[in-house]
Amino acid sequence: AAFISNVGNLVEPIADTTDYRLKQRCFGLFSHSDQQNGAQTLKCQDMGTMAKGAGGRVADALAAGKEQYRVTSFSLAGTAIWPKGVETQRQIVGQQNLEGFVKYEQYRETIGNI
Repeated sequence: AAFISNVGNLVEPIADTTDYRLKQRCFGLFSHSDQQNGAQTLKCQDMGTMAKGAGGRVADALAAGKEQYRVTSFSLAGTAIWPKGVETQRQIVGQQNLEGFVKYEQYRETIGNI
């Protein structure tokens, strides 16, 4: 499975200035780095990255579920938070260790049916 996020920076809808004072808000609303963390953890109301990455948490759930899927998580962007779970660790793929998918021909038909 592949996941792509396109999330905003709201914990819950905020209608006006009264709501703004009463509702839960994302941490560091005007901080780019805090908003990056919030987008990758999908827990913008929590400071930092202790919530781990949303993609990694999904992988953790798949591995721990009834089917106990074997999961692997990769980052093409260095130390990205998104792929890092509590149990699932990310593997960083960069140009220096890039091999490509060496079994493509073996799985060509399966990949084509996805």
